[in-house]
Amino acid sequence: MKIIKPMLITTFIAAVLLLNPKTIQFITKAVGESGRQLTEVAKFSYGNTSNMKIMGFQNGIVIYNGRKISLLDKKGHKQGEAELRSNDYDMAVQNGRILFLDRVKRTLAVIEKNGKISKQIKFAEKPVFVEAIGKDRFIVHYVYDMNEKAEGMRIFNMSGKQIKDMQISNISINFISPDVKGQGFLVSGLTIEKERLYNSVMHYNINGDMETADKAENRVFTGGMLVDDKFVMWEEGYIELRDSELKYINSLRIDSGIVQLKREESGFTVLDGSSRIRRFNLDGIEIEQEKYAHRIYGVNEVAGTDLLNSQRSVEIMGTKESLNFTNDIIDAFKVGDDCLGLVFRGEIRIIAVD
Repeated sequence: MKIIKPMLITTFIAAVLLLNPKTIQFITKAVGESGRQLTEVAKFSYGNTSNMKIMGFQNGIVIYNGRKISLLDKKGHKQGEAELRSNDYDMAVQNGRILFLDRVKRTLAVIEKNGKISKQIKFAEKPVFVEAIGKDRFIVHYVYDMNEKAEGMRIFNMSGKQIKDMQISNISINFISPDVKGQGFLVSGLTIEKERLYNSVMHYNINGDMETADKAENRVFTGGMLVDDKFVMWEEGYIELRDSELKYINSLRIDSGIVQLKREESGFTVLDGSSRIRRFNLDGIEIEQEKYAHRIYGVNEVAGTDLLNSQRSVEIMGTKESLNFTNDIIDAFKVGDDCLGLVFRGEIRIIAVD
């Protein structure tokens, strides 16, 4: 009986752990990632300029060099091209199409993947930036009175039809963050009231109707997102959790600074300045932590797998699978559903996750 009883207890504990949904999810992810491998499927060069931008989109890459936009597939083959000259611009991608905002000419061009400009929108006001918000819609932030600090946002569909125009007074918008499922978007803006600084936060549905709003004193949020039914917002070294009505729940201090914050199922992951990857639930409780000896610059989820990029390597998190390079990685971004794009000086490489 002395032997059987400990065995029964051990069996019971093992059964409880295995039946726990979080344990099952962790084991499934670990097993799935351990069988994955990284393969370089393409490598091609580009001409480097001071005014350029390189982005991933539906199944390829967009390169803008200040004179023209080139649209390439995953192998680097040109699919289309558009002549657009600008020294002050913003770009976004939406379902395989490019949104190109020229701040000086006050125009926005919708560019198809073959390079054809299908729609051009002109603004009387000064446009600031463009953000794709899902459901074939995008939003343009603009300023219409610099002296009165009056700003606004306009929602358009991809055909160029205006859905809604929202004007906001005495708030300086610092970011717009779309919901991952396309339900709406979060707007953050700064205002001063009676010599006090406030960060206003507002959540709108996809049609531009405000659903909830609140503000925080002496905060300058640099990012925010909706995870399930809660909001996660952050500034340097600080994370704040709020409920579906944007009411305060909890806050966290990240002493080494926040490099990246990534949405997860029922929580979020923080890459901090000490190259630790820390997972939290939506109550702000830390549930897992991994420390890396080398510096990690970013995390990208590709084909359901977390890829870590350091100065000269890419690795699958939690495994020994990696690819090493002789040159520094300048940028990394998702290309389609199953590839990672790596930008080096004068060269782009496409890495597939198999």
